[in-house]
Amino acid sequence: MIRPAARGRWRWALAVGALAACAAPQDSGTPDKNTVQDVDLDDDGTPSQRDCDDADNSTSPAAPELCADGVDNDCDGLIDADDPDCAAAQSASAKTGPSSPSRSANSE
Repeated sequence: MIRPAARGRWRWALAVGALAACAAPQDSGTPDKNTVQDVDLDDDGTPSQRDCDDADNSTSPAAPELCADGVDNDCDGLIDADDPDCAAAQSASAKTGPSSPSRSANSE
């Protein structure tokens, strides 16, 4: 048989343990909307950790590379002439060549 004084201590320990279990935070597995991974400071649709410049909404992995602005617009680590996107655009314009003025009827 348990003595009355021991019974009281046991109940107190059980109550403290139950409160501690209830107070423990539970992870639901669903990302919280306010976590760093969901922050997008420039509102371009790309979270900060994937955006190479989250203060500029013209830069994101989904943005096209603008070939004469000195900025890595598409976040691939390459700027303008070093970016294959710009090299492809330059070779396409080289094939078509500059536009030539139309000849007038008076020229020979």
